[in-house]
Amino acid sequence: MVSRIAELFGKAAALPGRGKLQESVDNPNIEVQRKIIRVATRFFADVGYRRTNIADIALESGIGKGSIYLHFKSKKDLFLSCQLAEELVILPQLEAIEKLPKKSKLSAYLEISLTFATKAPLSRALMSRPQDFATILEGTGLKSLVMEGHRYIAEEYINPVAKNLDVTEQETLAAVISMVIIAVNYVPQSMFDTSGLKTQDLVRVLTKIIDQGTQNTSSI
Repeated sequence: MVSRIAELFGKAAALPGRGKLQESVDNPNIEVQRKIIRVATRFFADVGYRRTNIADIALESGIGKGSIYLHFKSKKDLFLSCQLAEELVILPQLEAIEKLPKKSKLSAYLEISLTFATKAPLSRALMSRPQDFATILEGTGLKSLVMEGHRYIAEEYINPVAKNLDVTEQETLAAVISMVIIAVNYVPQSMFDTSGLKTQDLVRVLTKIIDQGTQNTSSI
């Protein structure tokens, strides 16, 4: 049985314009594709979309430039595939939350999502340098899933610990939590280095504040 969170990820992956991943055990090119995605993700995150060169990705991947297009039809398709691959990394962790006691789900979700926000290189690049990526994300249709994602967070994670809030308030709180997670993407590594604050400490404190605040919320 497919979990609800897996269904949401599946919808995101199937949206027009999203990259495609041939993650099949029967696919003889799967290891090559994975290597291309690993290399390309680093280039996109380090220098942005416009300055990333397919020839450089091919060289570091140990294949010819033309071979890239046997796996990905364009630079945009490769970028979107990298983005999708990065997102799918946390799917097993999110699926595991569904087996937890209801009142433990929100804190588990926060810890996973905030940790992802501090470590996912492409996601962090998208947030810190949106001008490099804005045109590629146009027309992907991802915005259509945002509200559905908020409803899922509200129903599965917030409702069990904040039943005193009505549905609209729970969804509003879900949107605020999503904005906090996105905001963490903006925090450059240099700020952690200069402040001496470890990313795991940031995750722990924010998780505790949001989780306890949600449980103590009477109305918003």
